[in-house]
Amino acid sequence: MTLNTPAQAHGASPVLVTLGQIVANENWVTTPAGSWELKDANVTLIDQTRMESRIPVWAIVTAVITFLFFFLGLLFLLAKENVITGYITLTVTSDQGHVFTEHVPVNSFILRDDIFGRVNYLQFLIGQARAKG
Repeated sequence: MTLNTPAQAHGASPVLVTLGQIVANENWVTTPAGSWELKDANVTLIDQTRMESRIPVWAIVTAVITFLFFFLGLLFLLAKENVITGYITLTVTSDQGHVFTEHVPVNSFILRDDIFGRVNYLQFLIGQARAKG
């Protein structure tokens, strides 16, 4: 039994974008649920992340240490850091009725923006494939 990569399974075109287990090249979208022509696929994204604002550990430690010397050390407790948590749900559907859903965990703003950019690029590739016919 041989394990073919998506690029090998559907010609020699290079992989253009990956999103978790979703892989796309010029003509195909491949998921664990199957492979479909790019023009027959639809990709949707649901953002289920949330941003939390909290006091960082370094601010608490610094406030405790400097409180012993100056009451101004309590100003360190005003420091806040923003943390993003949650996941993004990606759904790929085909015109034949096949569906694949994946939840991608997100733990930074950079990763969240990267996933949004990859989905936009994949939707652009789908649009190009449909325009070609």
